[in-house]
Amino acid sequence: MSQNRGPVLDLKAFDTQSATQTDTELIAVQSGKRIAVYQLYVTSNTEVTVTFESGSTTVWKQFVAAGGGSVIPFTGIEWFATNRSEALTYTTSGTADVAISVKAAAV
Repeated sequence: MSQNRGPVLDLKAFDTQSATQTDTELIAVQSGKRIAVYQLYVTSNTEVTVTFESGSTTVWKQFVAAGGGSVIPFTGIEWFATNRSEALTYTTSGTADVAISVKAAAV
């Protein structure tokens, strides 16, 4: 982490899906490192909960109302992270047109 500018957000991912997703990879494994999420944006055309996972462990749940969006802003502090050497995956609670944008760092 840089003293003045915060973490280097070197991992960025964007995904769109229109069917129920189970353990869909968003960011690949970073060998020996955690994937720390600093910013998140999720939209959906229907009410849905997106569950973010590290292996079989839930690390964050994000609810989105029908036709809405949800933003977790950049604050310089990680919101959630995977375990070391595990991918960041997600599962949706139902069928929806979902778009996800993530900014993260390998730490």
